[in-house]
This record gives sequence, structure tokens and C-alpha cells, in this order.
Amino acid sequence: MNPLDDLIAFMSIPSPTGEEEALAQHVSRRLAETGRPIVLDGKSVIIPPVLDRRPLIVLAGHLDTVPARGNQGPRIDGDFVWGRGAADMKGGLAVIASLMDRAACGSGWARVGVVLYAGEEGPIEGNDLRRLLDGPVAWARDAELAIVLEPTDDNVEVGCLGTINIEAVFKGEACHSARPWLGTNAVSIALPWLDRITRLAPREHEIGTYTFRETATVTLIRAGSARNVVPGELVANLNYRYPPGWDRARARAAALALAGGADEVRLIDEAPSGAVPLGRPLFAAFVEGSGRPSRAKQAWTDVAQFGERGVPALNFGPGDPHLAHRDDERVEIASLDRCLTTLTAFLEGDGPFGKKETA
Repeated sequence: MNPLDDLIAFMSIPSPTGEEEALAQHVSRRLAETGRPIVLDGKSVIIPPVLDRRPLIVLAGHLDTVPARGNQGPRIDGDFVWGRGAADMKGGLAVIASLMDRAACGSGWARVGVVLYAGEEGPIEGNDLRRLLDGPVAWARDAELAIVLEPTDDNVEVGCLGTINIEAVFKGEACHSARPWLGTNAVSIALPWLDRITRLAPREHEIGTYTFRETATVTLIRAGSARNVVPGELVANLNYRYPPGWDRARARAAALALAGGADEVRLIDEAPSGAVPLGRPLFAAFVEGSGRPSRAKQAWTDVAQFGERGVPALNFGPGDPHLAHRDDERVEIASLDRCLTTLTAFLEGDGPFGKKETA
């Protein structure tokens, strides 16, 4: 089966975060057709590698999508497939299925394992990859390279930003809106801080030839209890993104410092940044040998979870990442073929991209 057919089938099964079971069952049945051993673990699908001394490559991707907004079903129009999950990331899942159809994939210079997991689009606590890596697929921690097929437009995207969400709380005193002088409006108290945060310019960080941008953005604001009540409290969510190379303690301290001036600060969630392991042989072999442009990943992906466990990882998948989560989400059909061709050339034969020299 070609990746386009699989993409249409995968997109026809809704899988918003928390509702991946039907897709997981379909994918497990589809991959069983390859003759490889399939493990359906909850709402995640695993193909374990054979056990020998060859280098292990892990192909990884998430089964869930963000909720649809009138764009659930797949639609082919011109050179594109439109609909929820087309880019993020059922196109990547379709490429993995086509790779598994090829007997030569995993029978040459490298072993191949596959991890397709639930819960990526929600908080990291619900991301099933964490559970899998620390248990059922602990073998993946021995990989010499993990390739996460997030949409990259068939470019190689290295590393990823870490992320922290904190709530900055500003407290006033509620009162009747007809007599505002009897209270203190929490909105007025928060305005200087909000103005300062919205004026912050991204800070650039260079890692090798790659530029990552540290950012801080207010993404949610809650204030007030009724139309005729002066707000006694304002809560602003600060979404902070930090570059590879920072540990969690440093990042947390930087985020908390940005909330200075708030009456209360609450740490909501955090996820680590993804390393850029330029010195790891197979990571470098893919970046240099793929023939595709490479750039920094200005977002968060699960390369961070692999990197946190010592596994070099990179992002490489079909679809434009700027179209992810949009109502006009789509993937170019040719992008599926480019991705499949590149990964086939990397994985099959006597060495990465046909070169016998391996790590």
C-alpha cells in the first residue's frame, strides 16, 4: 500500500487526544500485514526490533490530533490532502507504514523499532511516550538514533525548545462596578506587567549553526466574576520557551523571574528542551547525508523525551509544520513520497545513505 492510501484511511478515523483507541487498533491491524511482530499496548502501537548487535534506529510518532474544527474527514484537492491530522501527523504515520512494508527496512545495516503513541497533543503528563520509554519500550533507550516524524516539510529539524507554563496572579479587591472606588481593580494592577511581557523581544541562542529563540508569551487571561463586579483577581498564563542546553532548574528560574511583580506564581507544567547532539555519528550522518536542508526546531517535540534519556533524536517528516493545528491543515502528496524516499535511502543497504562507514 502507498502512503497516500494509508493517510486517507488514518485520517478517516478521528483520534483527538484521549480518543486514540480506534485508530490504534486500525494501525495495529494494518502493520500486522507487514508480517512484523505488533504489540498493541493500551492506545499505543509498538514494533519491537530484532535482537542483535547492529545499530538500532527508532521511528516514532503520535497517533492523536488536536480536535477537528469542521475539517475532520480527508479531502484530496489538487496536489494536497486536506483535513485534521494531514500534516500533524498522520502523514508521518503513513510513511512509517510504507517503510514497514519493505522487507529491506531493518534487514540491512540497522535494526528498526517503531513506537506510535497516544497523548502527545495534551500535557506531558498524559503523553504515553514517557510511560513506554520507562517500561514497555525500554529497548528504545539503546537506540543510536530516534527519528520523530513530526511535520518538518521534509527538512531536518534538530533539537527543540523546552516549555514552561506558569500562572501569574494579581490580586485586587472586588466591589460593585457602580462604586469602583470602593475596591481595587486587579486588571489595573496587572497592566504594567502585561505591558512589559508583551514588549519582550525573542532572545536568540546559537547552537552550532542553529538559532533557537527564547520567548515568553501571555496566552490566557482570566479575570472577573460578573459583568457588574470589579475584578478582584487576574490570572495570566505565561508560556515560556527556552533553548536546548538548559536544564530544568535554570529554565524554571528564568520563567519565575519573568513573573516578578505578581502576587502569586503557580507552576502549571513543564517539558524539557531537546538536545542537538552534533557529535553523535548517526545524527550527523542523517543531517549531512539526507541532502535536505536542516534548521532549528522552534517548538517542542518528543525529541526532548528521547534526548532526556540519552538517545540522539531529530525531527523529519512530511507536511508543513506551519499548517499544523490550523483549520486549513493539509499535506502535499509529493511530501509523503520525498520523506519515504529519504528514509528508505537512509535505512536500507550496507550503511546510512549507502555508505558502509557506520557508527
